[in-house]
Amino acid sequence: MRREYTQEDYLPAKGLAQWTRYITHYLMAAQVTLWIAQTVITAVEVTQQLSRQSEQHRLLGLGEDAFGVILVLTYLAAGTLFLAWSRRIVINAYAMGADKRLIGMRPFETWFWWLIPIANFFAPYGVMKHLAMATHDGATDEGLPDEVDTAIKSWWFLTVIAGCLYPYAVVRLVTGGNAFDDLGAVLIVQSIWAVVLFFEVLTWSLCLRLVAQVTRWQERKAADCLGWY
Repeated sequence: MRREYTQEDYLPAKGLAQWTRYITHYLMAAQVTLWIAQTVITAVEVTQQLSRQSEQHRLLGLGEDAFGVILVLTYLAAGTLFLAWSRRIVINAYAMGADKRLIGMRPFETWFWWLIPIANFFAPYGVMKHLAMATHDGATDEGLPDEVDTAIKSWWFLTVIAGCLYPYAVVRLVTGGNAFDDLGAVLIVQSIWAVVLFFEVLTWSLCLRLVAQVTRWQERKAADCLGWY
């Protein structure tokens, strides 16, 4: 049985949106920092011909691993906050009595489709589109204004590209990492990572912009419907 949401279920999503922005900005900075550090460290190892059994190599490896763990935890935190924000937007839309055809999903679907293989290549695009449709004043049954629809399509297009490039970069790193014996090999692999990072930063930037816009649209609706803010 589906739960019916009331105005008492409304909670502002602004706090979640702000924390999503803060953590994601830190994540982007950490990703770039790690890429620079890996490039410099590997280049130093190659040019100075450090043995992989040396104490210096071991310490550098431990430092990279520790930073990598922090990066993974930050990535999980940013993703969790984003999904929590998405769920809150949907609950608020129901609480304000938005057209269910525009909402187009239940709260659990905001995170569910990200976890399903194959479906996660297209379903999250629909989730973000319905988040915008449930909050934008110009949304109709036929869709969104062109500029909003284009922004969402651009975000998801870049997300898919980054997602496809990431496994390739990992394979190149794993298969070539132990064979680095010249600076050229280092630059090739790090260049691949740079391309992946470029698309990831674009994806995150567009996503944060959409998060901010959807949050503002819902705040305006809440002011009209519930007298909030």
